[in-house]
Amino acid sequence: MKFFKTAIFYMAGFLQGFCLVLFPASSFIWKDPAWGALGDQHYGILFFPMAGAAIVTSLNLGKWVRSFGRPRFYYLGMACNVAYLLLILAVSLSAGKTVPSFLLLFIGNLFLGAGFGLLISTLNISVLEL
Repeated sequence: MKFFKTAIFYMAGFLQGFCLVLFPASSFIWKDPAWGALGDQHYGILFFPMAGAAIVTSLNLGKWVRSFGRPRFYYLGMACNVAYLLLILAVSLSAGKTVPSFLLLFIGNLFLGAGFGLLISTLNISVLEL
């Protein structure tokens, strides 16, 4: 059972890493006029919600875990990553439309930051306990 839990935790960490690398690695797509049509300034602004959400969730996680329990935040972190991936998919379906692309990416990066803050903090504690 311990091996299974460890494998699940590492797969969750891998998913988080994949989500974190996906956005910067695809910058050439988001800036291409045929796909995302975002300028450098819009693209740079998209990192603020990710960083802000990660900081807020990481700082408050201890208080939240004491109130609601750790498993809830593990699953919430995973759900935030899935929401991020679905929003990235929605952006790809709205190719070439700057305003929807920017708004969807902004919201998606908010979910990505929250997912990072919730999931990685929870995983660190859980893996140490194993």
